[in-house]
Amino acid sequence: MGAFVCCSETLKQYLVNRARTFIFSTALPPYVAAQLRATVGIVAAADSERSRLASLHAFLRGKLRDAGFETGRSDSQIVPVMLGSNERTVQFADALSQAGFAVRAIRPPTVPAGTSRLRLSLTAAMQLPMLERLVGAMISIREQLSASLCSTGL
Repeated sequence: MGAFVCCSETLKQYLVNRARTFIFSTALPPYVAAQLRATVGIVAAADSERSRLASLHAFLRGKLRDAGFETGRSDSQIVPVMLGSNERTVQFADALSQAGFAVRAIRPPTVPAGTSRLRLSLTAAMQLPMLERLVGAMISIREQLSASLCSTGL
């Protein structure tokens, strides 16, 4: 489903006029179009979920900022936690994974060097106690990493 050809105008005209079965075979199947239509209806009617999600991300950002974490300026359900170094970010992500949280380390080249971060993606189905546990785990991990740096003399 879907394709493109980078070509000259001559080749384009040839394909349009001679490869019609190929061109029309790449159209969306009717069931995909029906699913997309249903999805638009679901999304349009999800005002309460959007409101809940907004309150969850505001809650999480507030808790993280109160704990001394930098969460950037974004105001979406994707909450970045700026950690700076690649190594620290990977250590946080690994420790959070061991604690039961699926958190991704985002590093260069996806983001500029020195701005590695965790990406926390929220859904409206999440509950406040889970977010509180996440913040608690992050504080604990930060303390553990700081203690290990002190004990190695770094």
